[in-house]
Amino acid sequence: MAQDTRSAVLDAAARLFDTRGYPSVSIADLTAASGVSNGSIYHHFGAKDGVLAALVVAALGDYQRGLLATFAAHADDPHAGLRAAVAFELRWFEANPRPARLVLAHRDAIAASDAGREPLRAANRAFLRGVRAWLDRHEQTKDIDINVVHAVAFAPARELGSLWLAKRVKQRPTTFAPALGDAAWAAINAIDHEAPPTP
Repeated sequence: MAQDTRSAVLDAAARLFDTRGYPSVSIADLTAASGVSNGSIYHHFGAKDGVLAALVVAALGDYQRGLLATFAAHADDPHAGLRAAVAFELRWFEANPRPARLVLAHRDAIAASDAGREPLRAANRAFLRGVRAWLDRHEQTKDIDINVVHAVAFAPARELGSLWLAKRVKQRPTTFAPALGDAAWAAINAIDHEAPPTP
């Protein structure tokens, strides 16, 4: 029953936050849309920011699990793995527009909030360990700072996904997966592994 209550609130909140914007939605709105009492909402989530934190953490968890599974499926082929990971990023935007919009709009605020700080830190630690382990398996990627990998491999895909969500790009993001995947691989291979890190 508790899980049903949480699910009802989260489903209603995802819809309302996405269509009306988080600031415009009240606990009374969540109560009306979900059929769950305001007392139950406060009991399960603490407050409205707890509802948003639960949505953002769940969306990021789904994304992180999918990306780690993509890397695991290409454990011994870094080129194919990176291309597949970039394609997964673009596919995730297409398949999950509402969660993607919530993450893009609210991740930083949730990371700084009491409701979201610790769950996000825990999820990110586990995720980064998994990505680092995959990178360390391969000569081409083992010495590269994970922030650089994000900047050259995933930031362009994320930007394209964001533009698509904003309807500024009409073509589906996955249309660009081969080109972005190859560009990411070329960028990784262009990094001088012998160069000292920039201070």
